[in-house]
Amino acid sequence: MKLYYSQNSPYARIARVIARELDQIDSIEEVLSRNRKPDNPVLRYSPVGRVPMIVEDDLVITEVGNVVRFLASKSASQVATSVTSDEWTEIMQEGQILGFVEGLAFWVRENRREPEDRSVHLLAVERERAKRCLTYLEGEAQAGHLGEFPSLRFVALAVGLALADHYDLLTGWKHEFPNLAAWFQDKPERISMKQTESI
Repeated sequence: MKLYYSQNSPYARIARVIARELDQIDSIEEVLSRNRKPDNPVLRYSPVGRVPMIVEDDLVITEVGNVVRFLASKSASQVATSVTSDEWTEIMQEGQILGFVEGLAFWVRENRREPEDRSVHLLAVERERAKRCLTYLEGEAQAGHLGEFPSLRFVALAVGLALADHYDLLTGWKHEFPNLAAWFQDKPERISMKQTESI
């Protein structure tokens, strides 16, 4: 089984963290992709060219939620990735968290552009989105609704917050959102997070 990733993709990092949390990493060959390059090995399997992507024999699995579900199906461990029709709260929380990560990833990409090419408007939109998400997540943390690894949504949240810290996108967030900060405090020290932290 091959897991294609890029070093700066928070979505690929989510899959790589979960592969380690589920003790699957020994059965996986991690392959570094070459995003936006014509020789990107991912393009042999998917015209979209996105990571993470799992390739096993003739099976090609794309999109982080699907990749995580596939890894979970190969593991004896339980991972909260699939939900029943009465688990709408989990579905809502997962959507909010993945939307938060998506906004941060967009913010990072926009900041990589030359300063004169950056959209001041779009950066302001993402900053405001992040603040709204942090307010929501602080409430979830305060109510005790944030769980632990290897759940897709909580790995995604830890990866998103680590991404924000790495690029200093949300300066002072830990002081302003102490319950969320307390939840996050030990996450960067997990082995799975350490092994995947290059971005």
